[in-house]
Amino acid sequence: MPLIELQHITKTFEAGDADFKALDDVSLSIEPGEFVAIMGPSGSGKSTLMNIVGLLDRPTSGTYVLEGKPVSLKMSDREQARLRSEFVGFIFQNFNLLANVDVLENVALPALYARHPSYDRRGRAKALLQQVGLSHRLQYRPSKLSGGEKQRVAIARALMNNPKVVLADEPTGNLDSKSGKEVISILKNLNTKGTTLLLVTHSEELAAAANRIVRLKDGRIVL
Repeated sequence: MPLIELQHITKTFEAGDADFKALDDVSLSIEPGEFVAIMGPSGSGKSTLMNIVGLLDRPTSGTYVLEGKPVSLKMSDREQARLRSEFVGFIFQNFNLLANVDVLENVALPALYARHPSYDRRGRAKALLQQVGLSHRLQYRPSKLSGGEKQRVAIARALMNNPKVVLADEPTGNLDSKSGKEVISILKNLNTKGTTLLLVTHSEELAAAANRIVRLKDGRIVL
């Protein structure tokens, strides 16, 4: 059974007097443990697709099936946020770390929002930071980290609640080539251990690390 199944997804935005169709009849299945790269030019619908899969946005029409259960278009914002917290981990191009707390607290945040006990949060956050090679940076603020280290913190944070899928939006976009290769290696290793990954990227090098590449153009899958 697919982990994620999109069936005839359409997303339309109002744009003045005319509507803009960001996604046009998109159907896509992602199996547990897959590493899928989404590629396409600017305006192709990549980010819109990512937002719908990540439960940050809702399709205008179509069906989103998650672990065999349709996600209702009528789901409340609170219900959607709860499902997102349980199901999805996010890695962003700009890291999105909180500047006023240390690395350990940044990684533990998703578990705090999910109301996990404090001792569980801290123990798991430490283990994840060790996994990404940052056990020596627990008390550092993000401003004291390199770009590559910030992204490794973001990867650890994305894994905090044991998500079923990790969504990465241009995860190497703000990194130098050396740091970018380190991030690619970490993502490949996570996938080898069973993590399902869906990433948006312009980088052919990063996309080559995936098991499958899906290309979008004008809101449609072309390959």
